[in-house]
Amino acid sequence: MRKTRTIVLAAILLAASMAGGCASNPSSERAAERARREERQARESAKRAMEARLTEVEARIKALKAEWKPASDQAQREIQEQVKLAESELKSLRATLSTMEGKTADAWNKLRDSTEAALAKLDRKINELRSGKKR
Repeated sequence: MRKTRTIVLAAILLAASMAGGCASNPSSERAAERARREERQARESAKRAMEARLTEVEARIKALKAEWKPASDQAQREIQEQVKLAESELKSLRATLSTMEGKTADAWNKLRDSTEAALAKLDRKINELRSGKKR
């Protein structure tokens, strides 16, 4: 993810330096367009990576559900409540990701950071539930 962030920031800086104060000529226009294209590609790559991570967590939640089927009724109710909360968080993250089209690099960076933190929290919760510890 840091590599993606670095690429996005570099592309933005390049585009800004090329666009601001440069004499308009075909070479600088091509460079600015290339920087914008690279920035778009970096965002798309970051979005794909986040979507893949969301899918991975979703699969872990499904596996967790399957593991708990033989548990007692009380344990199943408890795990179902926790899983519903995790699924709700996952759904919210997916919805936020889908609204980010055309947003600024700063907005993307904030989204990436908040998504990584939320996914880490979900991972910890899944691991906790898999080990049988409930909070």
